[in-house]
Amino acid sequence: YNAYFYEDKADKAPFATSPTTYGDAIVAPEDEPVKEGNTFLGWSTDPDATAAEDLGVMDSMEGKTFYAVFAPNEVTLTFNTDGGT
Repeated sequence: YNAYFYEDKADKAPFATSPTTYGDAIVAPEDEPVKEGNTFLGWSTDPDATAAEDLGVMDSMEGKTFYAVFAPNEVTLTFNTDGGT
């Protein structure tokens, strides 16, 4: 059985595939996806998740699909209103 890991819900091909024996723990890929301006948080079965979840065990004969969860990086802007440009 396979666990499929996608960087984005719109991707046609998985970022990684992890063969897993039924009943065994699912192992995430060693490489983490990268999305500019974001921090990778982990994986979720919900393509619109804002938090990562435990991958659990392979309990589906059809395999399982996971999506990367990212959080936007915080940016601080400082404006000098006293003659700055």
